[in-house]
Amino acid sequence: MCTLTIIISKRNIVKQFLEKDNKIYPIELKYKTKVATIGGISLLNQSAVDFGCYDYLWDIYRLEQLLSQSQNVDNGFAIMLTNDAAYFKNTQRKSAYDAFKIFEEAIKQGHLSWGNTTKGTTFVYGKRNPFTLNGMYTMQWHDYNQGQDGFKYLINEVK
Repeated sequence: MCTLTIIISKRNIVKQFLEKDNKIYPIELKYKTKVATIGGISLLNQSAVDFGCYDYLWDIYRLEQLLSQSQNVDNGFAIMLTNDAAYFKNTQRKSAYDAFKIFEEAIKQGHLSWGNTTKGTTFVYGKRNPFTLNGMYTMQWHDYNQGQDGFKYLINEVK
């Protein structure tokens, strides 16, 4: 039997995890939207794609940290669901968050930090510090719901 547990707390590293055969599989889930109405539900424009990309990769980092510190965790999963093409299409436009872009086929590994702003100064945001990934992760986006409504999802397994 497999049990899904959802923890609602600002301080926990992982908010969702599956438990099976005394093993824990942590899951970090992001849901980012742009304005749309789907099935009568109005979605908001969350924008801030730079922070959304950072937060997804930070989830991978946190999962790596958790796996290195726990004996009963085999692997975890970072998942993002979005209808905002700014996440999965490579604009090739330079920006301060180039290291964190998660467009299709982007490879993320090693030290990730903010770059320069359009004014040439290094972007600094107190709550979002640089970090180093131990693994290598390829961003492979998939159509969600057969591509209806423009949603895609990204899953990276963390071992």
